[in-house]
Amino acid sequence: ERAAQHLGMHPADGGEERNYFLYVPTGFYTETGREWPVMLFLHGNGQRGNAQDELDYTLMHGPVREAWIQGRDLPFLVIQPQLPWYNRRQPSTRPPAPQRSTDGPPPERSRYERSTDPMVRKETGEAPRWAERGTLDEGWDLIEKDLLTMIYETLADFRGDADRVYCTGLGYGGFGTWHMAQNYPDRFAAVGPVCGAGDPRKMQPIVEAKLPIWIHQGGRDPVVPVEHVLASARALEAAGHPEVRDRPRRLEPRRLDPRLRRRRPLQLVPEKPSKQLAC
Repeated sequence: ERAAQHLGMHPADGGEERNYFLYVPTGFYTETGREWPVMLFLHGNGQRGNAQDELDYTLMHGPVREAWIQGRDLPFLVIQPQLPWYNRRQPSTRPPAPQRSTDGPPPERSRYERSTDPMVRKETGEAPRWAERGTLDEGWDLIEKDLLTMIYETLADFRGDADRVYCTGLGYGGFGTWHMAQNYPDRFAAVGPVCGAGDPRKMQPIVEAKLPIWIHQGGRDPVVPVEHVLASARALEAAGHPEVRDRPRRLEPRRLDPRLRRRRPLQLVPEKPSKQLAC
């Protein structure tokens, strides 16, 4: 039976213990000799929290929502952490976090009316607000060591396949996906940022690692300007990536350096699962 577990870990910055979701697919406990693909999912700005009683807010979007709330059977492990608030103003009120119904999956959420505005490729030439730093302030880069620890412990303790580790995220998580790809390209088999841009100055590591990257961006996105995502793709192409194109294609499995298969940080060891939620 598939399950979504709460795992606890002590952050690298020495703060209070924080939890994260780990989704375990159907067959994990019966196919004991099998290694499973691993997905690291990074949420957007609106799902931040204390990673304790606010962790369920990460279920607003993403793969664990699809598996736990909607009841879809995903055939891979999913690591889903929560980004702290840091110095950002916390909302005075917040709607209830998503919960799984005992009566089965809820109906799909209603979608906003599709805009009739044309998708115009507007190029202002203005530098993005994250230009100097290379990524958004108070983002996923601040807990990158924790993210790596979650990956390594999942590989070691949950039979994750070190050759099939993927990273994706939306909004703030899209920027975080770019950051992880640019700073740890040999750790991932492929990445897929959604509504996020990368630092144009740091594309060379992705190129040298030959890391497949599938960039997703909405043409009418009012928050992350399309021109800045296009600038990331152009910088990737200019750096020498051989496969920058505007259509998806089938990617062959990518084999990683064997030395990376069981490399684990020694200073951080997460606690045993504190809560398990059957799906």
